[in-house]
Amino acid sequence: MKDTYSFIKANLLKEDTFQILGTKIENVSLIQKDKSFFYAKIPTLDSQGKKVIQNENLVFLKNKQVVVLAEKEDKELRDTIKKFYKYYSTPEKFFLTVIEEQSDEILDMITASETQIDILESAIVTGKIKHTMAKMIFLKRNLMKIRSINRSYMRIASYCLRENPRLNKDFLGVYEKLLHFDELAESYRELISSLLDAYLSVISNRMNQVMKFLTIIMTTAIPVTVISGIYGMNIPLPLQAQEYAFEIILILMLITGIVMFILFTKFGWLKEPQ
Repeated sequence: MKDTYSFIKANLLKEDTFQILGTKIENVSLIQKDKSFFYAKIPTLDSQGKKVIQNENLVFLKNKQVVVLAEKEDKELRDTIKKFYKYYSTPEKFFLTVIEEQSDEILDMITASETQIDILESAIVTGKIKHTMAKMIFLKRNLMKIRSINRSYMRIASYCLRENPRLNKDFLGVYEKLLHFDELAESYRELISSLLDAYLSVISNRMNQVMKFLTIIMTTAIPVTVISGIYGMNIPLPLQAQEYAFEIILILMLITGIVMFILFTKFGWLKEPQ
């Protein structure tokens, strides 16, 4: 932490300006304010295909000077800071404005997750469940990242509103919006958990159907096997002296299988569950 402070103080410019410094971000607290400067850790989201990447950014303020530490430059965050930098009055108002702007990206991510959940739900209902579990786990992880970043914004907003109560009138809605996003992300995460249970139920049902089918085949084969086993023994048996003994025994085994199939159909064992 001491190295972070030293690095920032050494790179703060003398005039009111804005700059981005690419560097490794150390394990620092989410937000801190002291006599020298004010900083907040503002994570951002980066969607690479369907994967959500979390970027860490430290935004430092001192006498209307802005320095951003980032492992990877976030163009959207940079543009947001530059856009609202000219309206800078207090650190709390500045961070609340930036967070309000960045929160729109969270809403876009949550809306995209909702669409993917609908697709997965339809896939489970129609039985097209190939790779469904991997997609659900992947989406659940994305939602956890989104919720983690949203909660960071909530903590920063809560801190700024508490430190500067005069901003409650204009920015209380920001916190309420972030709270709504948090509830949405949690409800979607729970929905995915329910879909996982439904997916496992579908897989279990399919396995039960396969086992039932195999059981019916084996059960039908048992009397046929018994008959063939009995007439395979080297002892005197009925029908052995008949000219067409082999054909008669085959017909008997066939009739036995057909009767058992009819019984299974009558009992409803061959029907698919509704």
